[in-house]
Amino acid sequence: VQPTGRKTFYCEYARGKRVKIGVFTQISLTSARERAREVLADAFTGGDPAFVLRKRRQAITYKEFLDKHYLPWSDVNHTVPRQTRNLLYKNFEEFMAKKISNITLAEVERWRVKMLKTSKSNDTLNRKLGVFRSSFNKAVEWDIIASNPLVKMKMLRSDGNEIVRYLSVDEERSLVSTSLV
Repeated sequence: VQPTGRKTFYCEYARGKRVKIGVFTQISLTSARERAREVLADAFTGGDPAFVLRKRRQAITYKEFLDKHYLPWSDVNHTVPRQTRNLLYKNFEEFMAKKISNITLAEVERWRVKMLKTSKSNDTLNRKLGVFRSSFNKAVEWDIIASNPLVKMKMLRSDGNEIVRYLSVDEERSLVSTSLV
């Protein structure tokens, strides 16, 4: 527990040498223990877990991260993985060649301003940025980057163009009958 109250999992593998496993809210205790076992096993066999993490953080581009890590995970865990893949490749192609650890909040803000000028709605941009941000959350969880640069990004206000729709009597009956089964 940090003086600020932030709770973080660390694994100390030698005197004065430790590796950050993840923030308490982003990784479960079970996952943290699993990761700690991996770090300790690596250190026991003569490896340096901190060096491995630094090397991994420096070398990977956002596209490599998507191809090797995020999209295979998305294929298994998302209900519409093809939509996620298309959204990320189509909308964030200017970030693909950049190293994932070098992408900054300021660059993403500039991208968002550019998109707003091309008459994209606020809700559409919020959805796209939500998917983009979630990919960075996974990169942090998997120790590919140290922190999510988009964590402080605020979502845009809603356009207020939501459509309120009420169920018809037949739809209501159908909904009630399926929910009772």
